[in-house]
Amino acid sequence: MGIIKVLYVAAACSLLAEPVMVMEVEEQAVASRRAIQSGRLDILAVSTDSEGRPVLKHEYWVEFEDDNLRFDYHVSQKPDDPEGRSGFKTKNILTADLLISHNDPDHLGMNTAVTKASRKGLPGGHPPLLFDPRLLGLSPARTVVLHGLHFEIFAANPDRTNVTVELEEIDGRNMSRVEYVRADGAKARMWIDADRGSNIVRAEFESTFRSEKWLSRSDCELKQYDVDGVWFPEVVTFQEFHDGVLQGGETTTVRAATFNIDINDDRFTMSTMNIPRGTPINDAGVD
Repeated sequence: MGIIKVLYVAAACSLLAEPVMVMEVEEQAVASRRAIQSGRLDILAVSTDSEGRPVLKHEYWVEFEDDNLRFDYHVSQKPDDPEGRSGFKTKNILTADLLISHNDPDHLGMNTAVTKASRKGLPGGHPPLLFDPRLLGLSPARTVVLHGLHFEIFAANPDRTNVTVELEEIDGRNMSRVEYVRADGAKARMWIDADRGSNIVRAEFESTFRSEKWLSRSDCELKQYDVDGVWFPEVVTFQEFHDGVLQGGETTTVRAATFNIDINDDRFTMSTMNIPRGTPINDAGVD
């Protein structure tokens, strides 16, 4: 890994003195994700322990368009269980106003009520485990916490000082390496590939708590979906370190994806959730 020493910004510059070019590098990364208007993804995320052994498997089947999100997920507590009976499986639809959820009766072995809830009361507008798939790779985090994040929480976050942007070569490709320090002293670093959709190919978040150092890191393997299509992560590898020792991680694989497609509006209604006839509906705080 060689570093081409092209320093765009002095390390001591503050937010007010920061040239527009610095934020533009990160804003392009965020804008490229926001430009994806719709999509259909099949995602597998496997959590691992400090020895790299799988401990939890998440499967996500996601469709989204504008404010609508269809999100079915299956969590297996025993990743090597071929039947996947050790966890749970749910179907979910999230619209601009409403969340509809139902546990898969075939997997659960019994039929439970459909839950309808107002989106207004959900933290960040998303319930746990349901996340905008466009957030994958934008921040060094596990998929299970993406529901609480937003597009500018890492890249283009204005809470910063000591910003630098340098050109660095990784695997023969020139990247923009952005570094900054947050007001709480935490350090953020990201490597952005402008030639492949301004994707973040590596991200690191370093913090100190009671003299203990924590480092979260993600690396993305990118793929161009369809001919001349969207650049998006195919594999995201997340690792978490405590005082330099690996604590665990997660490998997320996009098994299939199509973007900027027309999705039938019916996909975001109960009629396509295959809910058994006669299933009761629990309206939990629906306006």
